[in-house]
Amino acid sequence: MNNMPGDHDVLRWNQWWCYGCLQQADPSWFDASCFDESDMALASVHHTAIRHHLGLAEAYPPEPQNALLQLGQLEAMARHQVLVLIATVCREASGELPQALAVWCRRLAKALRPGLWLPPSLTFAQHREQDALVILHHRFPASCRGRLQLLYPRDWRDCAQEQLSKDLPASRITSLCDAIIWKVVTTQASVAG
Repeated sequence: MNNMPGDHDVLRWNQWWCYGCLQQADPSWFDASCFDESDMALASVHHTAIRHHLGLAEAYPPEPQNALLQLGQLEAMARHQVLVLIATVCREASGELPQALAVWCRRLAKALRPGLWLPPSLTFAQHREQDALVILHHRFPASCRGRLQLLYPRDWRDCAQEQLSKDLPASRITSLCDAIIWKVVTTQASVAG
């Protein structure tokens, strides 16, 4: 089986890396003094200036990250749902989700057993979504984290920068995040279709 991305996938990734992430950024990243949401229509032309204004480092794109592309293409509410589901799998909260989705989260939690490997600093109590964003940040290479952060509110930036132990099982973080992104993408597609 060939896991190499096709030319179309690489092109989509490079476009997203350069300016697509800017067009999908949370509105809290823009202010009227320099750029506003309407300027994002020109992001494909002025992406260097916009990235500089937002503090994104100039860098060549890393290997394509399909899960990050899928996450970026979700609507803001669906991206928030990804964080809610990560938080629910890591520390269940009763009554927050529809029954079928709560059962799905419990099954994923039973398979991945996050309570055994999550650091105690992530309580998923007071700031559930921000703690979930810390997990999501660690799903992707460090070079992708600045662009991932654009998809969520700007004031969550400092919370998401928390460094987790290198002893965390990367394969479980990947499985957790990819399963949840898949679930939200397929749920959104079934509702739209």
